[in-house]
Amino acid sequence: MTTASSDRPPCCLELGGVDQETAAELGAAAHRICPYSKAARGNIPVTVTAVAG
Repeated sequence: MTTASSDRPPCCLELGGVDQETAAELGAAAHRICPYSKAARGNIPVTVTAVAG
């Protein structure tokens, strides 16, 4: 597993059919509503990376 920082678990998304800006917006939105992200919020810093594919 490759992370941006050794103490941040990654959340890597590859989204087809959208541009990079939309991919980043969708990744951020998913992170805001994801039950696992909500449970970890404030306890575990997570790096979200979204790539248009």
